[in-house]
Amino acid sequence: MNANTKSQKGSPSRDIFKWAHKQYTSKLFFATDLDLVLVSKNPYRIIAALDFKRGGDKVTFAEAVLYRKWLAGNNRIFIVISDNPKSGPFIIKELSQVDPKPEPPECFYSQKFTLDDWREFNDWEDGLRDGLC
Repeated sequence: MNANTKSQKGSPSRDIFKWAHKQYTSKLFFATDLDLVLVSKNPYRIIAALDFKRGGDKVTFAEAVLYRKWLAGNNRIFIVISDNPKSGPFIIKELSQVDPKPEPPECFYSQKFTLDDWREFNDWEDGLRDGLC
């Protein structure tokens, strides 16, 4: 990844667009996104999706619908939980099933990893990319 891409932090205009969508469209127009999708350059492929939550955050209905569809395509989804995303620690749970019907949606997990910091996160992601996790 080049230095310009690596230095990009996020898009305030994208966040305003998502906020405006909530404000100005029907309350029945549910929407969500994934926080981070890991991809490989060689070969071209999607490794997994990561969705970030702070401790105590719940999976929303719209997220559950997206996760369910994503899982049906044999894609992997990990929920990354931390109250300190800049330095960790991180709890990572792999989603295996989700039911959007209950409120809040019901989630089932197959694996759980506890990582102390970004060095351990890097090692975990390296294993994920190599098919070890």
